[in-house]
Amino acid sequence: MNPDSGPLSISVKTRKTDKGSEITVKDNGVGFNPESIKPNSTLSNIKERLNKYMGGTLSIVSSPDGTTVTVFVPDKK
Repeated sequence: MNPDSGPLSISVKTRKTDKGSEITVKDNGVGFNPESIKPNSTLSNIKERLNKYMGGTLSIVSSPDGTTVTVFVPDKK
């Protein structure tokens, strides 16, 4: 976060879908390149475990206006 850009705003939303649960975390920070996430980093580890153990996903969309991280966990069959 750039301290000169003003207050950081973070929102967290959850919703239940017919296929599972979704958690979205959004901020108004300066963003970053999701391609720069290194293997074995915390985010890549979470993404891998979500997929491997739950069939879930973690997606990141980032721009200079902020970042949105969405986690989806499917319902158990």
